Order: sequence, then structure tokens, then C-alpha cells
Amino acid sequence: MAQDSKPSASEALGEAVETIRVAMLTTQEKDGGLRSRPMVCAGLDQDALWFITKEHTPKVAEAQEHQEVNVAFASPEKNAYVSVTGQAQVVHDPKLLQKLWSAELSRWFAQGVSDPDLALLRIDIRHTEQWDFA
Repeated sequence: MAQDSKPSASEALGEAVETIRVAMLTTQEKDGGLRSRPMVCAGLDQDALWFITKEHTPKVAEAQEHQEVNVAFASPEKNAYVSVTGQAQVVHDPKLLQKLWSAELSRWFAQGVSDPDLALLRIDIRHTEQWDFA
């Protein structure tokens, strides 16, 4: 792909959220070790990625203690890779939770959007990198 026709990092991130959907969220454990786990990205706005999670989980505790996290999207089939560094925060907004909810999330959250332990994990985007090997 010609250099001038490559999508911008924000375009690549938008495409990753739309087409890849599952990202690896990396947090830092208490001992300084890194831990990654797959999460469905529920949304993207200009400044943040949004994830729906149970609030009382190790990943949320880790993100609250060490707010700097990484989110990585990879699509080997499309030779597209996007990495986001950002700052995590827990958000309690039932209306936004309802708006971001999708049926596929029921697979992980059997009680659905009414689960009292659900929260939003907002990742404020600090830096985005992309690789396109096409």
C-alpha cells in the first residue's frame, strides 16, 4: 500500500474496533508483572476505548492501581495490527452501559445488562501505533 493511502492511526483503530472487536487488554499486577486477557471492545469515541466488565475482578483492581494499560488488536488475515496505550478508569453510567451493550456480551455476562456488578472500563487513549504489512 502506498504511504499516502495508508489509513491514519485513528482510522486504523476505528477499523480494528469494527472488524476485529476482540482485543488483548494488558494490565500491571501488584508485583509489577504484566497480564493480558481478551476483551470485546464495546465502543470507541474520539478520546477513549470502552469495555464492559464485571467490576470486582483482578483486571479492574489492577487497572485502578496502575492506570497505564495497553490494548492490542491483531488481524493476521488482514495483516493489520493496532496498539493503544492509555489510562484506565472505571465508569458507572447505566445509560451508557445500556447504549454500549450488545447481544454478543451475553456470552460472558449471563445476567445481561442488569447485572449489578457490571461497570464500564474507559481507556483514555494516549498513544496509538499501527502496522500494516499489506
